[in-house]
Amino acid sequence: MASESIAISALVSLPLNLVISALVVAYWRGLWYLMDANLFPENKELSAWLSLVIGFGISVLVFLTYHLLRPDQRKQSLKRSPIQWRAIETAFLHMAAAGSVFAWRGSWLLMDFYFFPNDATLSSWGGLLLGAGGLTLLSCFRNTVAPPMISAYDGDPAEVISYPPLPSALSVFFKG
Repeated sequence: MASESIAISALVSLPLNLVISALVVAYWRGLWYLMDANLFPENKELSAWLSLVIGFGISVLVFLTYHLLRPDQRKQSLKRSPIQWRAIETAFLHMAAAGSVFAWRGSWLLMDFYFFPNDATLSSWGGLLLGAGGLTLLSCFRNTVAPPMISAYDGDPAEVISYPPLPSALSVFFKG
């Protein structure tokens, strides 16, 4: 009975995750191309820096909003009507998603400008090794996994976006 349930779940979730993956790519691509066309298209370097600043600024705003609303206040939001909650959650997620795309675009383009710009092979391998090494040392490599491998579904009002405690590699230095 349990294996039958797992098989049915897999038959439903795998195609759904593939669709989600394509939709995530469509969202990112659309916003990225809008930035290419409208955020100082004549000056890619300035566009990259602005993307990074806007992306990190939105990330700080989302992070502070999340942490300023104490857990009891987030749970209090459960008492809102489903339509009110859905509107708040959707606005918050749209802001967070846009911040992610801005930050990725800025980081990506700045790597093109400053990280071995005249040697694509060295830039590629250097970026791969730097990223993989740094994320592994920080115990944060799972952040590289995205749809279709991992899909998150909207719904738990208390956990729209989750900020885990410090990674184990850093918690040694920051005991509180």
